[in-house]
Amino acid sequence: MSSTLKNEYAKLVSKFLDGTISPAEMQVLDRYYTLFRDEPDIIAQMNETEVAGLEDRLQQNLHKRIRHVERPVVPIYKRPWLRVAALLALCLSAALVFIRRPVAPATGNTSGTVSSATIANHFLTLPDGSQVVLHGGSRLVVDKLFATGTTREVSLTGEAFFNVKHENSRPFIIHTGNVSTTVLGTAFNIKAYPGQDKIIVTVTRGRVRVQQGQTVLGILTPNKQIIAYVDNKHAVTSPQPVIATKALAWAKTDMSFDAMPFGQLAKRLGERYSVHVSFKNPALEGCPITGSFNGTESLTDVLSILSQTRNTSYTVNGKEVTIDGKGCGQ
Repeated sequence: MSSTLKNEYAKLVSKFLDGTISPAEMQVLDRYYTLFRDEPDIIAQMNETEVAGLEDRLQQNLHKRIRHVERPVVPIYKRPWLRVAALLALCLSAALVFIRRPVAPATGNTSGTVSSATIANHFLTLPDGSQVVLHGGSRLVVDKLFATGTTREVSLTGEAFFNVKHENSRPFIIHTGNVSTTVLGTAFNIKAYPGQDKIIVTVTRGRVRVQQGQTVLGILTPNKQIIAYVDNKHAVTSPQPVIATKALAWAKTDMSFDAMPFGQLAKRLGERYSVHVSFKNPALEGCPITGSFNGTESLTDVLSILSQTRNTSYTVNGKEVTIDGKGCGQ
């Protein structure tokens, strides 16, 4: 992180500790951790008393915003930076603002088809507001009655992460060969590549029902996984406990960057979100960007974090994104 950004971060921490920070500044403070969580010297200017004070204040806020936090597997009480970083990360999980870039429903007697055209991961929003991250080379077919029918049905070939918008009256059904996964509103990963003898469903949030034909294979809850075999010759495993985030490791492979020129990152975002990103100030293109996203964020999430940490602004007009701001270090 540049000295300019470090100084700005230190000022915000000071304001937080003395209770003078504004809601807008608190948002920026939260987002600094998301973009620079791999740089432990970010609080080098803080002493142990200040770190402890920050932790106490954050902990109080967290109790108001979440009901339950799992105890970390590895004790971190001896590592002040990790302790504070974990709390900041939890603060960031409270809400997301999604860009609505819907895939047009199909017309006539054919289904609407959306597929990742290259090896890159691809983010899309379905007509109901549900979000999908397609693994590179995967293919998603949207049923022609998706937007108006009594069910919301899609067919997947490959691998995808789904964040399904809740609708009580219209279940969301994903077909993968002879296996179907039914949900009302949840987040989960499905792996079903051509030639693969098994289909793997992993749940990160909510509940899903997995069935093969008319046979229910299991009901999955968070951090549970089930494996269904395509040929029906193998015994189906019962739901097994897993760390669901590991099943999503593929989603972040192209969303971690270390000192990457802003112009290069813009091309990457353009491919992922099917937009064209340009710079009003060309000097920004060479500015180094370091950060890491989990890979399931919408375009506006990513742009908002980048703009607040790099002191830039952005506008979105259809598929055109324009970024503006001062050059590096200004």
